[in-house]
Amino acid sequence: MNTDRVYQSAVAALALVLICLLAAGSASAAELIHYTFDGTAVNAANPGTYDGTLVNGPTYGSGQVGGGIEFNGATQYVDSGASPSTLGLNGSASRTIMGWANIAAFNNAGIFSMGSNSTVNDFSLRTRDSVNNFRAQFWGSDFDFSYNTAQNNWVHYALVYDSSTTTARVYLNGGAPTGGAQSLNVALNTTDGYNFRVGVWRTDYLVGAVDDIRVFDTALTQQQVTAYMNTYPTANMVDLVGPTTAGARVRVVAGSVSDIADANSLLINGSLPGVGRNVSSIVNFGDTNANNLFTSPAKTSYPSGTPTSNFAAEISGMLYIPSAGDYVLGVNSDDGFRLQLGNNLKTAMEFPGPTGDSDTRIVRHFDQAGYVPYRLVQFEIGGDQYVEFWSAPGADPSDLTNAALIGDTANGGLASVATGAFAVRQVQSTGTISSLAAAEALLAGTGVAESASTYVDVLDYHDATNTNDHYDVDNPFLLGTGDDNFAVEATTRLLITEAGTYTFGARTDDGSALMIDGQVVFFDDVLSDLHDVFGSIELTAGLHDLRYVFFERNGGAALELFAAKGDLTSFDASAFALVGDVANGGIAVFAIPTPAAAPMALCLLAALALKRRR
Repeated sequence: MNTDRVYQSAVAALALVLICLLAAGSASAAELIHYTFDGTAVNAANPGTYDGTLVNGPTYGSGQVGGGIEFNGATQYVDSGASPSTLGLNGSASRTIMGWANIAAFNNAGIFSMGSNSTVNDFSLRTRDSVNNFRAQFWGSDFDFSYNTAQNNWVHYALVYDSSTTTARVYLNGGAPTGGAQSLNVALNTTDGYNFRVGVWRTDYLVGAVDDIRVFDTALTQQQVTAYMNTYPTANMVDLVGPTTAGARVRVVAGSVSDIADANSLLINGSLPGVGRNVSSIVNFGDTNANNLFTSPAKTSYPSGTPTSNFAAEISGMLYIPSAGDYVLGVNSDDGFRLQLGNNLKTAMEFPGPTGDSDTRIVRHFDQAGYVPYRLVQFEIGGDQYVEFWSAPGADPSDLTNAALIGDTANGGLASVATGAFAVRQVQSTGTISSLAAAEALLAGTGVAESASTYVDVLDYHDATNTNDHYDVDNPFLLGTGDDNFAVEATTRLLITEAGTYTFGARTDDGSALMIDGQVVFFDDVLSDLHDVFGSIELTAGLHDLRYVFFERNGGAALELFAAKGDLTSFDASAFALVGDVANGGIAVFAIPTPAAAPMALCLLAALALKRRR
């Protein structure tokens, strides 16, 4: 097992007391600064005090725990506006500074820094000019260290100084101090040269991204550092409405594979349906052998069509966290795996393979109940094949007493939801609806005769006169007042498991339009018999808001919404699946309490106006 990765049993055993340590430490450890960088540099620990200023244009982007901030190495940084003395961290005061960083280039730049460029007056954590090498910088009594997977990976860094022992420590991903405790032999005397800044040391500017920076006025213990590192942001918790389908979406793609990178590439390049797909109630597939952690419930087979070797399996959905607290998540597989969590599906742990018996575990602290998106990739080269995904309450990964497989709620396992629903609303007009503009006005409340709402797992509606469609779900429209002059609005949130190009299509009579995250995918403002329309969009892994609007003037009425991977311009039954039909490879959907429908409606109308100008 690679001890640079997440399962370090010594650290994990200590995690049992994380919550108590956080509570006990709160009276004496003041959190002075907390920059989440979730689209803002406001100090979440005390808004309005020490809020960050973005200097020379660093940009918000993807982070490790939600959003992050990205630096291009060209004079960009974040300035707290607070000097060491303003923060009470001047002189030899004890302190802890921690955060996540994903470093692209090693050029002496700082992850964070403050103080002056003279003996023992500095307090910074910076890169060196050789890859994966770092320096805890005090300007005299410095110490260097390395971390062999730091470049282009998210790593949690913590720099701690204890004035009572004049000792500094660095913790990496919550691991034991690098090189042990480092005696400085002299007390620090941090002075007011530079303010506390992120992404810079002196005039050396970071190339990479930073997330979740925290500053404390005391020397935190290793357990406390690990607890903060493992705190899961509430921004990654999702509330769902409407019906859901219990279980996990399972998709298998065949092809040559030797490690987790190959497996991910297979899934990215494979079709949505893959060679095998289904919804499984419990994540416990493959062979029974001596390396399994769980003997009950019994193993289930991979989806029909899965080969005996050279394949990648993708297992995804939403985990339900029933209450705030610590949870152990574990994966045991043959061969390797990668587990991703959160709205942006960030890697939480992995075992790259190619050997089996991966048995890897992490602890996550959740601040509240809710749903968490997840994606588990497992690959098989040949020989034994299995995967077990499990959970346990508490913070001790070594204790399997209360562990249970994901989906095995009868024995205490966390529930998994494979897919949810679209929130659908049909509105009948007192007048004529012959365009998308008229449909939007009707949906906004103009000329409403009656309306009805429901939740559905897929969008496939038609009346008795339209039978030449692609799929056979064929739900009746919601209102029994005829098939003329009405509009339908459907909203949901997509769970995209692999970044890339996706083609969305609709088969309708009459017109429709689709928006994802405020971007128009297609805009089919026509009066027409049954026909197809297609549009492509680049999507990142994670959750995306969808809004679909359909209108019917008169005669036959029908609508279907489907999707495929890649850039397609015609219908291919082997590539497309109804959006939401996860049992047949479709993209999972999850209805949310308050979808952003109004701004998206305005964007659709703007698209119509632009079309008319042309």
